[in-house]
Amino acid sequence: MKHLKLATISVLYSVSLVLLLTAIGIVLFRESLNYFEVIGIVLAVVSLLLLMRFA
Repeated sequence: MKHLKLATISVLYSVSLVLLLTAIGIVLFRESLNYFEVIGIVLAVVSLLLLMRFA
């Protein structure tokens, strides 16, 4: 991660934190996700993959 810009790292951290907290909510608190939330999670993962690929 030495070659990444600070802005890229902050975006990675923010999206990763949201995904981690969502996973904790699903596993520990038995939260359920609706259709739009699942689409949002998929898009967040795709954005992380694209950011790591082209950053």
